[in-house]
Parts: sequence; structure tokens; C-alpha cells
Amino acid sequence: MFVTPERFQKAEEFCTRHGGKIVVVARFVEGLRQVNGVIAGTSGMPWRRFLVFNAIGAALRVGLWANLAYVAGRHITAIYEEISRYQLTRSSPWSPHSSSGTYGAAGTRTDPGTGHAERSGTAGTRRRRASVTTAPPPIRAASAP
Repeated sequence: MFVTPERFQKAEEFCTRHGGKIVVVARFVEGLRQVNGVIAGTSGMPWRRFLVFNAIGAALRVGLWANLAYVAGRHITAIYEEISRYQLTRSSPWSPHSSSGTYGAAGTRTDPGTGHAERSGTAGTRRRRASVTTAPPPIRAASAP
């Protein structure tokens, strides 16, 4: 964000007129949150007044994000289903919900296209990929010339 002297002067005047309101609202605006204290200080706002309004703004911001996270957590399944509607592909050969491939013992799955086995992991962990053990090709004797 580029703060030119003209913009800075306008911001100072606005802060002088609206004072505490702009300090509270600035906590929600990226960029303005960083220069909020500088503008309030240069406009002559007493530090205790700034502290009170800045604390109110911070508490409101934290409260808003905490409540949004709580509500999203309570409805995470519906949110996930709504988001997954817009995926380009619904499943991949490695997805546990895919209809392709076969499942083996101990949670392993074999991809029919590559013949690789995959061990199912827990959510958030990287899945391990191992080659399926097959017999090596027979060794042919070199023919004599």
C-alpha cells in the first residue's frame, strides 16, 4: 500500500473528525490496521483513547473470527459437501471413495492402471506408495553366434 503525503493528510483529517470509530473499524481492514496507530498518533489522538478503541476493535475482530470458526466447525460436513460440488473431478484413482481399483489386506489398495499399492493413512498425512512385488522376468541365455 502506497501512502502518499496527500493520502496521509486526508487520513489524518478523517481520523481527527471520526477518531474512535475509525480505530475500531481499522482493525478489520488489512493495510489500514498497520498504519492505524501512526495516523492516530499524528492526528493528536490521546494514547489512552486510542488504546481503549483499539482494544475494543481487537476484541470485536477476535470475537467475529472465533464465532465464524465455531459455526463453520459445527457445519463442516455441509461446508465440505458444498465445496466438493465445485471440484473439477469428483474422485481420483487414489481416492478412498473411488470405484476403481481393488482393496487388499490391511488397508492397502491396488490401482489397476499402474499396479501400485497404497496403504491407507489417517487424514492429513501423506499416503505412502509402494510397488507391488512381482516375480522378476526370466533370464534368457544369450544365443551363440
